[in-house]
Amino acid sequence: MKLLSAFLALFLFVSFTNVKATAEAKSFTLSQVNSSGAAPHYYKYDASENGFKSSRSDILSPSYYVYAGNLTLDEAKQLMSNLGIVDNVNEWGSTIRFINPLNPSGYGEKDAEVFIDLLSNEIVRNVKVIGIDEGATFVNNHLSDKGYALAGILLLIFIIF
Repeated sequence: MKLLSAFLALFLFVSFTNVKATAEAKSFTLSQVNSSGAAPHYYKYDASENGFKSSRSDILSPSYYVYAGNLTLDEAKQLMSNLGIVDNVNEWGSTIRFINPLNPSGYGEKDAEVFIDLLSNEIVRNVKVIGIDEGATFVNNHLSDKGYALAGILLLIFIIF
């Protein structure tokens, strides 16, 4: 199963890195969802709210949850463009969330519990989790074993030489 997950992650990574950001992709709007203390602060883009709809079954539309550390709105927009995922989200009429840690010092077990709460507030379908840098460690250590609803996990760690 882990080998299958690794191949899926590699496929998604190659797919995303080969997509060039288009003018349409740069005009997306992220909405800010503020924390109530027990819930995370995150940024969300919902393609269906912007008029995009998949020509396929809604059950196939992915819901992306990105864990990349504490991000500002501008950083989340930049990361979304850098991932090259906007066209995919639009094509499927799906959603993407950039989830900040509850604790400013980083993600922890409480964030994993809140992930399950986030899933319980929506229709669970084709859930994809992307962990970047400290988010990759969090996803590997805390979310991978809670993966009953996960269709895919992509972990990216950027090393700058």
